[in-house]
Amino acid sequence: MKHIKVFFLSIACIALFFAGTSTVSAQTLDETFFKLDISTKGYAIDMDNETVSKKTIKTTAYLHLWWELQWEEYLYTVHSEVKPGVWEITASDRIPVPLPNEDTLFLHDALWPIDTPDGTLIAPTLSARIKVKLNKSGKLKNAVFSTLGAYIAFGITPEDALIYGGVHIRGTMINEQKLPFVVPR
Repeated sequence: MKHIKVFFLSIACIALFFAGTSTVSAQTLDETFFKLDISTKGYAIDMDNETVSKKTIKTTAYLHLWWELQWEEYLYTVHSEVKPGVWEITASDRIPVPLPNEDTLFLHDALWPIDTPDGTLIAPTLSARIKVKLNKSGKLKNAVFSTLGAYIAFGITPEDALIYGGVHIRGTMINEQKLPFVVPR
């Protein structure tokens, strides 16, 4: 009898523990936008002049996530500024749904071509995560995007110099009304 009481008490404690943890439902990040601060550090190689120089790039892009019911996963687009004031979708793909009791989405081996207003193109390959925080009622409070690792798979300057190097991307949620472009629907 004592063993049965201990057994049921253990189950009750475990149930109370899990009842207190929040989970991210599949649609938590539906229609969420992130402002992405992108920075690169590497080298530009000018084959014509046979020169190598240090190259850093800082630019901004925007990530749009939405829930696709048909596939039961997130789809996303990345918007970058291809010319001053001109924003276009330069990358899109799918993100697997988080596992139950997880508060993180992971991207793996994503290739994101990013244009900059000066005509530079970088195409980082990245692994990243989106860390989600919910409020006490289980609604989205905040989410942060950060790369786990990234490098420039292809990059070129307007002068045709090749770019090689590492990439760091950090993103915070932004309200759609604050975007510098209208989201195509």
